[in-house]
Amino acid sequence: MTNFDARIKRIEQEITDLKSISRKATSVLTTTAQDITLTTTIQRQGSPGSYYAQTINDGVAEIIMDEPGFISATATTPGGPRGTGRGLEIWQTSTESGNPCVRATYWRLSDADYASMGSSPVQFSLTIRVIATASFTAVTREEPHA
Repeated sequence: MTNFDARIKRIEQEITDLKSISRKATSVLTTTAQDITLTTTIQRQGSPGSYYAQTINDGVAEIIMDEPGFISATATTPGGPRGTGRGLEIWQTSTESGNPCVRATYWRLSDADYASMGSSPVQFSLTIRVIATASFTAVTREEPHA
C-alpha cells in the first residue's frame, strides 16, 4: 500500500467516525436560569402631550460563566410596544474581558407616568431572566447610556 492509499483510508475512517458520533438535541441541553434585577435611570423631557424619556443610565448585568457557553436574556418586567405604555429594551453585548453582558432600559412610558415623574431623574427596577448553558454569576451595575 502506498503512502497515498494509507492517507485516503485514514480520511475515510475519520469521516466514518465523525458520522457515528451521537448528537445531543437542544431539548436535552442542561441550562441554568436566574432572575436578575437591574436599575435604569431616565429623565423626563418635553412638555405635556409630547413627553419623552432621556435615558441617563442603563441597567447592566455582566454574566461571568464557569465554563464557555451561551446565554439568552428576556424581560420579565411588563413592557409593551412603543407608545402603548411601559416599554423595555434589552440587548446583549460583551465586555472588554469577553464576558457576555446584558443591557436594559425603559425607552417609553405613558404620559401619566411622565407627568408624575417631575423633572428630576427617576430610577426604575427592571427584571430580566438569564438562561445559560453553564453555571454563572451576574454582576450588576448602572452604566451611562450609549
